[in-house]
Amino acid sequence: MSNKRLLLCIVAAVLFMLSATGCKSDETERSGGFKIYRANVNYDALVWEYAEDLITDGSVSTEAPDIDTILRLLASTPVANGCYRLIPEQVAVNSWSFGQDGQLVIDFNSVYNSMDTVGELLCRAGIVKTLCQLENVEYVEFLVDQKPLSLPGGMVVRLMTAQDFIDNTGTDTLFAQSVNITIYFANETGNEMSESLLRVEYDGQRTLEEIVLYELIEGPLEAQTDLFPVMPEETAVNKVYSKDGICYVDFNSKFLNKREEVTEDVTVYSVVNSLVEISYITKVSLSVDGSPLKSYGSLSTSGVLGRRPELITIEKAGDITE
Repeated sequence: MSNKRLLLCIVAAVLFMLSATGCKSDETERSGGFKIYRANVNYDALVWEYAEDLITDGSVSTEAPDIDTILRLLASTPVANGCYRLIPEQVAVNSWSFGQDGQLVIDFNSVYNSMDTVGELLCRAGIVKTLCQLENVEYVEFLVDQKPLSLPGGMVVRLMTAQDFIDNTGTDTLFAQSVNITIYFANETGNEMSESLLRVEYDGQRTLEEIVLYELIEGPLEAQTDLFPVMPEETAVNKVYSKDGICYVDFNSKFLNKREEVTEDVTVYSVVNSLVEISYITKVSLSVDGSPLKSYGSLSTSGVLGRRPELITIEKAGDITE
């Protein structure tokens, strides 16, 4: 065999090995394989390796590995090219147990909280999507040292399913989790409000407070013909953050130009009632261009404001709109 032909054979063999050991994406999905999720090169999307490619000694079933094996594989260094482990080296599982109705509870050590926002979301998504492949796991709950996982700002993470996470790829998007939020818009007469249940993407780059206020300012969806806008036109949020159960919202001056068809109470408390639907918020404090909002027309708004359920019409148990 000539040197040139030998070189070509070596190159072809190397390329074959690289393609065979690369991490998988939707385009290379294999039917029936149990996936162990990993992070991609850019650390903004999930890829996977198959358990059967990782467990070669026949020690456990590769079709449905046990939970201890799955957690060990998730924390292991990938053998494939183009992917990285999801669980940082110092993050450890203290224990796991089953609750009711397919609820798997995993308790991590305190190092879990040291992950950055995007890394934590990607890690959580990969773990949940991996474990929910098991027939006896429908929900996964995360604890950190026996306390419910709490994200920056105080958002408590409850039960999760594989369907809660959205696979976004590309340079302009990050992996996202879908979350349900409740927004209150005006009724037809503008003197009461009705709820709108929305399913939106949460990628960790915007807070839930920002998402709620954005949807409130945008107004109802076209299909929601029985709901009406409450926020004055061109209203914008200068700043919003939460601390110790209180959400502080600073609007621009356009917020003061109330809609004639909506009462002052409904405008102000559409903001309050929507924000306190977030689990870690109990009160809201309003300001405009940095100055505390003492009144909105004839309505006193000094101090912190709590939920006013009497302004809400019969709350719908309707479908969630995406």
